Amino acid sequence: MADTMQEEGQEMITLVAEGRQFLCCKAKLMASSDYFRAMFSNNFTENAKNIIELQGIDADCLQLLIQYVESGSYAIPNENILALLQTSAMLQFVSIQAACEHQILASLNSSSCLEVYYVTSALGLVHLASAALTVAVWKFTDIALTPQFLQLAFYDLVEYVSHPALYPGTEGEWRVWEALVSWILENEEERQEHLVQLILCLDLHAFSQQDLSNMLFYSVVSDNDEAQQVIQFVKNYKMNETNRESSKSNLSSDSIAENMEGSSAKNTTSELTNNLLTEMTDTSELTENSIQNVSDTLTKEMTDSTVAEMSNSTMEMSETTQRAVMVALRRGGRKVPQVPCVVGFKHLGVAAAHRKHKAKNSDDEEEEESLVWPSLFARNSEISPVLYSFDPVTLTLAEEVTLSKICEGPRQCSGYQVCAVGPSIYILGGEFQLGHGNWNLGLWRYSTASRKWIYETSLPQPRRHHMACVLGSVIYLLGGFGRHRVRQSSVDAYDTESGEWLRCPDMPHCISHGAVCAFMGRLMVFTPEMQLLTYYPSTRKWSAIPLTTPNKAGYRAALPWMNSIFLIDKCSTQVYKFLPDNGYAISCVGRFIAPPVNVCLIDGKIYSFSQDDLKYCHIIEVLDISSKDQLEQEQEQGKSERNVGESHVSSKKKGELSQSRFVAQEIWRGQEPDKYMFTTKCPAEDTFSLGTFPLLRVKA
Repeated sequence: MADTMQEEGQEMITLVAEGRQFLCCKAKLMASSDYFRAMFSNNFTENAKNIIELQGIDADCLQLLIQYVESGSYAIPNENILALLQTSAMLQFVSIQAACEHQILASLNSSSCLEVYYVTSALGLVHLASAALTVAVWKFTDIALTPQFLQLAFYDLVEYVSHPALYPGTEGEWRVWEALVSWILENEEERQEHLVQLILCLDLHAFSQQDLSNMLFYSVVSDNDEAQQVIQFVKNYKMNETNRESSKSNLSSDSIAENMEGSSAKNTTSELTNNLLTEMTDTSELTENSIQNVSDTLTKEMTDSTVAEMSNSTMEMSETTQRAVMVALRRGGRKVPQVPCVVGFKHLGVAAAHRKHKAKNSDDEEEEESLVWPSLFARNSEISPVLYSFDPVTLTLAEEVTLSKICEGPRQCSGYQVCAVGPSIYILGGEFQLGHGNWNLGLWRYSTASRKWIYETSLPQPRRHHMACVLGSVIYLLGGFGRHRVRQSSVDAYDTESGEWLRCPDMPHCISHGAVCAFMGRLMVFTPEMQLLTYYPSTRKWSAIPLTTPNKAGYRAALPWMNSIFLIDKCSTQVYKFLPDNGYAISCVGRFIAPPVNVCLIDGKIYSFSQDDLKYCHIIEVLDISSKDQLEQEQEQGKSERNVGESHVSSKKKGELSQSRFVAQEIWRGQEPDKYMFTTKCPAEDTFSLGTFPLLRVKA
């Protein structure tokens, strides 16, 4: 190789890696690598050497880098790309590193994401590590079936399965437990000792009493005494928590005294459990004395059989295990991290239209340059549809991705819907020019991890201005308009996991504009005619019932939270609440400052993306409905309203309701009206939501 690389008049050096030697031009090496430029430009000892030995460098990857240095071109091999990324990052070949990152992102999948995450995390490549982690936490059910999962090192496995954002799929936490059992059985002799640590990585609150009982029958558990003690302790803990909550809800203030004696055993158990958790509120306080105090208390005061079992399991466990179990029980459950997103538009620099309006405190009209909102006749050269994401912590709005796949016609696509399933964004339906039959029939998916558009399939039938709802991994498209502007009652369902369209029965009525949500495994559609249509996927049947509501104009959106559905008024700032399991009445519980246009709900907070018509600027409001005290008040008020009826609520009662309602707060205001646009116009000249939804966002 030396005779082919030797060049007259250029200084050559020899690089050594893993015992192999490579001759290279020094000047070209400095031009290609910041690492070697610094080495040969400063007073390092290597500057005077002709042979430089590189430690910890892969020889094959070094050969590829030198070929790039000498020829100026390169080909990135897929089979060794992570090793090449490591070598190029360590030796600071910036262009090669960037090419590797781009190729890794484009090919990121469930088979490679974990290895990519561990390698890129070690290299400090945060953006690449975050993308890999996003795929890893969302695709757990697929990853658990791969050979790579079964070969994970113990500490890598612990880091993965204990991640709070891990999505276990429709089977829940039981799927994680089965995956851990499979990992142990792959090499049971060596891995059995890790069982207790792996149990404590689980979301223990997600298991039912029956689940915990079933775990005891697994051979890996029945052969491990400490694992049995841990599971039994958790089981008894959950049983006593259930009893305590049941006693709290069943005993009224008038009957507490007379029931005190009969419930003393349960109360003692709950009190002792709470004392145990209270003493251990911080890992720094989990000392030998605190554990011994709890053990003494358990020994003295627990008398019934259930408490005796709990006490025995506590006494038999080691202090370290007791400490770890309590930390695991104090830990919150898994939660998918999400940020609110909204589909809007970005101005592409065409001269803004002029709008005349009256100046404040003046009768004279002044001319102000401002941007006219996008219409269905806007050309693609004037505006571009964009997905914006909002960070509730930093209160910043950022451009997530341009929706380029709906800009392929001469005019703006109208009536499409955008939604998200995990880290993927889907565009569904719409028409490029109303009345011309130029339909958007392609179903496109954008991966926020790999940052590329993927064509999935085509729609079974054209539709626009329809409703879209995500239930699990299935996207439902309901109603809207079809060919010849005919209102639809049809329903199409796309399974994002299998990539297949599912057959669904039509809705009882033709609906274009309605509010739809997924609630406890079923679809609920609130129609403008004040009816509730409910679809049960398991039986493939629809039901229809009338609703009692103070709103007569219909709802813009339906947002499920806990055991309630919050409804956003279509024509005002009002927010209503509906309890599906407690009658059919709807009550007003809050309001926004500006009429909401695009809304989504994350962690008990409703985010509204709307506009201030007086100042021609866009705003974001948040309505916090997660307050426990207020929720309890609203539930009591809901019961009262169902008893007496909305029309018979006294003025005094209405005053009390108005005082306890949720009121939104403005948290962001756009000072540049032509920079962020959240609204568009539908053919009925009514504001229409293109898509507002939570988007998975995982940070490494």
